[in-house]
Amino acid sequence: MAEESIFDRDQMAEESIFDGNQMAEESIFDRDQMAEESIFDGDQMAEETIFDIDQMAEESIFDGDQMAEESIFDGDQMAEESIFDGDQMAEESIFDGDQMAEESIFDGDQMAEESIFDIDQMAEQSIIRLFCPKWLKELKSTYERVGLEATAYLIKKLLQQLDTTELNIAVTGDSGAGKSTFINTMRGLWGNDEGAAETGTTETTKEPAPYPHPNLPNVYFWNLPGIGTMKFPANKYLTEIKFKRYDFFIIISQSRFTENDAKLAKEIKQQGKNFYFVRSKIDNDLNSLKMEGVNINTDEELGKIREYSVSKLKEAGILTPTVFLISNFKMNEFDFPKLKETLTNNLDDIKKQVFLLSLPNTTLEIVESKRKELEKRISMLVKFSGAVGAMPVPDLSFACDIGILIKAFKDFRQCLSLDDASLQRLAIMAGKPVEVLKAEVKTPLEGEISVELVKKMLRGSTVVPISAVDFARNFIPVIGSLVGAGSSCHLTYKLLNKALNDLTENAQRVVKAAFGTDENGRHQTSAH
Repeated sequence: MAEESIFDRDQMAEESIFDGNQMAEESIFDRDQMAEESIFDGDQMAEETIFDIDQMAEESIFDGDQMAEESIFDGDQMAEESIFDGDQMAEESIFDGDQMAEESIFDGDQMAEESIFDIDQMAEQSIIRLFCPKWLKELKSTYERVGLEATAYLIKKLLQQLDTTELNIAVTGDSGAGKSTFINTMRGLWGNDEGAAETGTTETTKEPAPYPHPNLPNVYFWNLPGIGTMKFPANKYLTEIKFKRYDFFIIISQSRFTENDAKLAKEIKQQGKNFYFVRSKIDNDLNSLKMEGVNINTDEELGKIREYSVSKLKEAGILTPTVFLISNFKMNEFDFPKLKETLTNNLDDIKKQVFLLSLPNTTLEIVESKRKELEKRISMLVKFSGAVGAMPVPDLSFACDIGILIKAFKDFRQCLSLDDASLQRLAIMAGKPVEVLKAEVKTPLEGEISVELVKKMLRGSTVVPISAVDFARNFIPVIGSLVGAGSSCHLTYKLLNKALNDLTENAQRVVKAAFGTDENGRHQTSAH
């Protein structure tokens, strides 16, 4: 136990010394390690600090450079964006300006086009009621809506339509019925005159042939082949002759109307156009009876012929036929005057005027009717003069549209058949020397109508016998605003009206010299 006790004490002492040495070594190691770690950490901290400072310096420099670059970039970008925005704004402004300008021009053009279109449409719609009061109200409305220039344009267009409106008259019937002679008579021509339709006892018409009026080239008389021929069978007749071309039809027969004539009339009526039955060569029928020694009553014989013609048409299915009995060589006898009156009255305003002005001056009634129609044209011309104004005339103390006056004077003279060619045709028709008719023409407008002549007429013009206010209110009440007290309208009206009255009086004297009239104004001799 003693040995074990000593052994245990020695072992414990050795372990204690060992532990002490170990602790001392560990303590020294830990101190050295701590010192090394402290030095390492210090160095590392120092390095990290230096690194951080360098990094911070670099980052600071980098950030400074980056900020500087970004600042420069942002500045440049802002400058570019500013320039871009400015350019874009400028471009957009220019674009908007151009677009606005284009839209403005487009709108202006579109408005102008629409305005012109409306005026053209209005002109076309007004043509059938050219001289109605309603049209004058529409004229004023145009002035108030689109202005003076558009109003002048409308009036000018309507005046042009007076000169350009076509009238196509179809003349059909069997061969030998007198179609060609009728066409020549309506135009004041004989068979051997230039431009006359060919006449003959056999069929001379193989195709529809137009014959223009010598003074009014837009008036056509069409000589059509008879219905029911091999080339123009009844069932295809209207198609072959181009039915829609014609304003109305005159169906001529020299003896009796056929079933084909009745079929044609019914088809024309179904298509909405007018037709007229004309029984020609009445003078031949009456002369034949006289040559046979028959003592006839002209009115009774004409009644028999009319009744026979009407009965045949009724048998063919025409319920209430009207038949005109005529002689192509006697325009003032039988039913010829009634035929001309009926044809005129059954046309609308503009074509009525055109047809009436195309008729030869064979009666005083025709001359007076022409004067009334031309008076309406004066109304249009005065309105046009007021709408467009007038240019000062050299050597005169006032303004007036001489061009309007010159054209109107020439038109009036021609429409009243006072030009040389018309007088020559009328003399042949009446069987009188042309010198006899020319001797009745006593007007300064019979020769050349020049600017100097019109100036002379203007210089010799006296004061208009109505005030400007009364003129604007009474003559053109709905467009009084177009003309002022100093306007040339009043002078234009006076000159045109004076010229028309003068030419009408001359035309009346010519008719009296050509055909003669009794105390009641009835003709003593006949035309042709």
